[in-house]
Amino acid sequence: KLEAKREYDIARQVLLDDADGGKWNKRGVNFYVYYDYDMKKWIVDYDIEGMQTIGAIYFQDEEDAEESLKEHKEQWDIVRKYETKE
Repeated sequence: KLEAKREYDIARQVLLDDADGGKWNKRGVNFYVYYDYDMKKWIVDYDIEGMQTIGAIYFQDEEDAEESLKEHKEQWDIVRKYETKE
């Protein structure tokens, strides 16, 4: 369990670095990534002003989110599997 948590922490930090810290912006559009289990694929979506998804890693630019998915798909999978207890 400790090794899985360590792997998760490192993977999540890589994604946070991709998102320049992953902070939610109260006054703007915030992009985030989620996994659609029905379609079996990753999707970039956004929250409109004033809405926040707890635990999401936020990007201020859709292209940065897409780039993170391309460059760090393995880390996204590690985070998803750890958080869903797969």
